[in-house]
Amino acid sequence: MVMFGALIMLIFLILLMPQDKVAAFVKSGAFIAGVVLFFANLGAVLWRHFYREMRPSRVMAGSLIMHASMAILLTGAILSAKFRETDAGVLLTEGQSGAGGALLPNLNIGLDEMKVVRGPCGNVLDLAARFTVRSVGGADRPAECRVNHPAKVGGAWVYIKRYGISPQIQIDDAAGNVVFKSFVNFDLILNESDFLDVPALGIRIKARKTSKDDSVFRLLVEDDAGAHVLPDMASPGIPVGIGRSMTVSVPEVRRWAQFSVVRDPGFGYAAAGCVGVLAGMLMRLFPAAKRRQAAETC
Repeated sequence: MVMFGALIMLIFLILLMPQDKVAAFVKSGAFIAGVVLFFANLGAVLWRHFYREMRPSRVMAGSLIMHASMAILLTGAILSAKFRETDAGVLLTEGQSGAGGALLPNLNIGLDEMKVVRGPCGNVLDLAARFTVRSVGGADRPAECRVNHPAKVGGAWVYIKRYGISPQIQIDDAAGNVVFKSFVNFDLILNESDFLDVPALGIRIKARKTSKDDSVFRLLVEDDAGAHVLPDMASPGIPVGIGRSMTVSVPEVRRWAQFSVVRDPGFGYAAAGCVGVLAGMLMRLFPAAKRRQAAETC
């Protein structure tokens, strides 16, 4: 308004000025500078005015952000559906190392420890797997994955899929010679029908859980006729006779885990889309309260 008033006064001054002096005044630097400054100020005022009028409100901006984020989220979901890869073939026993599978071809994974925390009723409260990632020509890197908290390894996510006990079963003959010795994986949580078949000896060995602690179990040894030969508890390190002058013992008990390796190119887009949708919703919900607060302040 000040510049607009100054321009009006300048016009009146020109009208009242002698005609022989008007041309010289219009060509002077002071007049040109004043006109340029006026139009610059007018342009700034108009730009601010129309920018405020055309600028999307907080609600409209939140709506735009929310819809754009939903498109990003949908893109991530499509990428996950088309290009998500899963390899559930990585099964390791504590102290054992193995290949990372098809999705981690240049890495080896060594299972260091399986930790299971149980509640008073025997339910699993926490499950964690600590393992070491080894690469060719690279340094070893420790990692840990828990339930619903996968580990990021080589651009893929490593989840715990299943776990169980792996007793080392040793069978000796009458002369005391070891005829069989190996770690055998039993899934006592989901499947109690797992068994070890030893055709050369004509026996099958099953494991049954007998306590809340999955490290306490019962070994059932069956012959070809299906009769239970060993109904007693096989305690670690204590041999038990199973007939035909053979004995079975469990020198050591470990845990095993099956890992699921997932490579998902759409996960990042989906996560970013979720954050954007939440931000857009918040922008749409809270501007009215802010306007009321500003009105009350005034």
